[in-house]
Amino acid sequence: MKTIEGYQLCDAAVVEESVRDFGRTQVPAWKRRLDLVWVALTAPVWLTVFTLCAVWITLVSRGPVFFRQERIGCDEKPFTIFKFRTMR
Repeated sequence: MKTIEGYQLCDAAVVEESVRDFGRTQVPAWKRRLDLVWVALTAPVWLTVFTLCAVWITLVSRGPVFFRQERIGCDEKPFTIFKFRTMR
């Protein structure tokens, strides 16, 4: 660790490595199955909510229902995110 003006700082290489490996742990098979069952059981509820949101946005404003944005993800790979357009 480095010290600057009395503050201890982490080594940049250690921080970069921990950030790079964040979220890359193996998920147990039972957890994956439980997640899929939960999504299947709750799908009617959130699909109804999403449909109502899309209809509402269409009724109250002009333009597309979804907002599309390019973002940078893990390993600096770009990906596209879609969100409901909630501003006029």
